[in-house]
Amino acid sequence: MARFIRIAVTDMNGDGEPLPSDRDEWINLDQVTSVRGMLSHNLVRRHRLNGAIPREFYPLLELRTADRQTRLISLGSYPDAPTGMAALNAFLPAITAPAIRDLDAELAALVLTSGLDEDRQA
Repeated sequence: MARFIRIAVTDMNGDGEPLPSDRDEWINLDQVTSVRGMLSHNLVRRHRLNGAIPREFYPLLELRTADRQTRLISLGSYPDAPTGMAALNAFLPAITAPAIRDLDAELAALVLTSGLDEDRQA
C-alpha cells in the first residue's frame, strides 16, 4: 500500500532563499528514490547589506522520485545553523522511515473479522 505525504513545494529566489509557495502536492513516499538535505543561508546577502537584515538559515530537503521529478521542501528559517540542522534531522524520519504498519495485513484481518471472506466461500 502506498504512503502519501502532502508537501508545499518550494521555489528559490535569486539569492537562494526559499519563497512561499501555493503549490501543495501529494508525494508517494514509496516512489522517493533519493533524499538530500541541505542548509542554505543569507550570510552573503547580509554581508552585502552591512548586517541590516538578521542572519537566517534555511533547512531544505530535495526529493527525487521514480518519475525523475525533483521537489524542494523548505523547513522554515532559523537564526542559527544548529537549530536549522536540528529541524532537518527532526523532519527527515517522516520521509525516510519505513512503513510502520502493514496496511495489507490490516485489511486482510478486517475482511476475516467482518465475515466478508465467508460470503466468497459459500
